[in-house]
Amino acid sequence: MEEQPEVNDISHKIKRMRGKLSQTEFARRVGINRSLICSYESGKRLPSLPSLKRLASYGGVPIGYLSGEEDISLCKYTPEEDDIIYKLRELPPESKYLMYSLLEKLTEHYSYKKSKENRHHNR
Repeated sequence: MEEQPEVNDISHKIKRMRGKLSQTEFARRVGINRSLICSYESGKRLPSLPSLKRLASYGGVPIGYLSGEEDISLCKYTPEEDDIIYKLRELPPESKYLMYSLLEKLTEHYSYKKSKENRHHNR
């Protein structure tokens, strides 16, 4: 007989994935009814396979992570990173360009600073 995932594990992982978003906003972004999100988080229901797929896709995690079969280290994005990506997608093209440029400059600055520190430590 196949072992069922622990409801508390799934509910905790969904709450963690939701982060600081309201259940309503999280449900909208994931594409699942808010009342279902509430039921999943309270442990009253286990997500159906279609809901697990949507949650996993939103969170950038394998379905196996939600069901307890895979480790979180396999996740593509943290909830915070996913929120940044979501916000970026909502921007008009000219604002996206500005954000890309800013990110590029920050990355270059960090890389330069890190290489300078490495050269200093290697002396």
